[in-house]
Amino acid sequence: MKKILLVGLGLLLSISAYSYDIEVDGIYYNINTKDYESVRVVTGDNPYIGSLHIPDTVSYGEKKFVVIGIDEMKNCSLDSLIIEPNNYGQFGFREGSLTGTTVRHFVIHGGKDNEHYPTVSFSSFPKGLESMTIEKVLWFTSIYKSQIVGKQESLKEITIGKGADIISDDPFFDNCESIERVISLIEEPSDIHINMFSTKTYLNATLYVPKGTKERYAACQGWSNFFNITDEDVPTNIGTVKVKSDSECYYDLWGRKQTYSQKGITIVRFPDGTVRKIYK
Repeated sequence: MKKILLVGLGLLLSISAYSYDIEVDGIYYNINTKDYESVRVVTGDNPYIGSLHIPDTVSYGEKKFVVIGIDEMKNCSLDSLIIEPNNYGQFGFREGSLTGTTVRHFVIHGGKDNEHYPTVSFSSFPKGLESMTIEKVLWFTSIYKSQIVGKQESLKEITIGKGADIISDDPFFDNCESIERVISLIEEPSDIHINMFSTKTYLNATLYVPKGTKERYAACQGWSNFFNITDEDVPTNIGTVKVKSDSECYYDLWGRKQTYSQKGITIVRFPDGTVRKIYK
């Protein structure tokens, strides 16, 4: 009788190891019971590995949900994490949701139209970053400011897309002292927090800006702190990694395959296995 009870208890524990409501394309979600219109990402039966792309909406049966954040994605090891915040709301990382999670390349890409931009807020942040891309985000902030981001000792590069209207009104990367390149594609820059980046970044990193905009950046608070600003020779091979490939392939920032290199930022996989992020 004891053996039967123990076996039954073991089965029960294994079944209830992870709590989630729905699974779509390998991503697990809990439904927001306050509106039954939105969901948040959680841990599921299978670990998240490799590259993870979290869309702005998901469909389950006849129902469509807006993805509004991450509740729990602990102890994951990802090569890349791409989030696509919904145009009409806020995407949030709950406190502790990324504990023990490392991400090499982090891409925030929101706003599929030109009228509505999303807000992204952090109460948790991945570790182990090598590069970060911020594209078409209206508001980019953190509840605990730079304490959440941390030192990020491997972070070498930040790319800010043309559509990133307001990055943050608070210091964000001021604890990150390993940054070597900040690439901003914003053609009409505005003031950012004077301590957005660390003193070492302002002294040692290079700020790459669109051709003909150097004086605009030099006149804006926060941007003008950079000792090295250039609108020439913007890097085209960024965050180089190796993967096997038989032919040259093109991808957008969401990881979707393209037939040719697009205007803006394109990820190119070359026949020799080199993967590069190219801007044109």
